[in-house]
Amino acid sequence: MNHKTYKIRLALILPLAIIVLCLLALSFIALLSPSSAVERMLLPSLFFVTLIYLLENLTRRVSIGEKGLRFIKFFRARDLSWNDIHHVAGLNLKSKLYLLLTTNKGFFFLSNRMARFAELSADIISGVERHRVEPEALDQLCRPRLFIWPMLYFWGASLLIILLTFFKITHL
Repeated sequence: MNHKTYKIRLALILPLAIIVLCLLALSFIALLSPSSAVERMLLPSLFFVTLIYLLENLTRRVSIGEKGLRFIKFFRARDLSWNDIHHVAGLNLKSKLYLLLTTNKGFFFLSNRMARFAELSADIISGVERHRVEPEALDQLCRPRLFIWPMLYFWGASLLIILLTFFKITHL
């Protein structure tokens, strides 16, 4: 098995980055123009929370190699060998798919927010002994689902905040 790295889908990162940029612009507008105290406190707070969420999503990675898995999340890394994984389960919730790993080091959850989730699932399942894999996890390989609704929500939110930013700029 070659070394492979999986990241969060770009279709989720891009609208989130747009939201962060618009919140930054709205924060500067609120701080530099006469506005309410709530607006001056709320917009920078939303900006920083959303920025941290964006940075967490940008740094989230799962690497798969010969020896096992490596989870990287917000500049922290956790390594798992294939023998550490006791159980692999799958969970389907409408448009969300999860791969649940029970290990010596705790529980690990992977969602279909990851790019190439079906390939990621197949790589993990192929590295674990077959008796440790539940049928629901194998079912995710046979019938992968589209991940369209959460992406549409993110793009809708980014369009809404672009419109709010535009109206705020034009009504200065």
